[in-house]
Amino acid sequence: MKTIWIDICHPPQAVFYIPIVRALKQRGYTILVTVQENRESFELLNNAGVPFVPAGRKFGRNKILKTWGLLRRSIQLLQIVKSKKIWIAVSQGSPYQIVVCSLSPMATFGIFNIRHTTI
Repeated sequence: MKTIWIDICHPPQAVFYIPIVRALKQRGYTILVTVQENRESFELLNNAGVPFVPAGRKFGRNKILKTWGLLRRSIQLLQIVKSKKIWIAVSQGSPYQIVVCSLSPMATFGIFNIRHTTI
């Protein structure tokens, strides 16, 4: 069975991925959802019946703490996924997932929001 790993960092991402998780499960995929600590994300996923693994928390605006948080959560995620046979990792540009995928042979697919301004 192919396992797809989805990493969620913010509540809007939880809303975005709920129907995707449901559709992938209906097609027979195993889905692993990891979520950065956020009460709203947890509530959205719980209310939708989407199982998830909490991993990491926010570290504020301080750049040193943010760097520490990036390393810490990346290590936590690596520990969570190392025993799983992940087919592909999917996120909306999760820096944590990018770090984990760069340290392992798993493929990654990022969905990025591109903003541009008209002058």
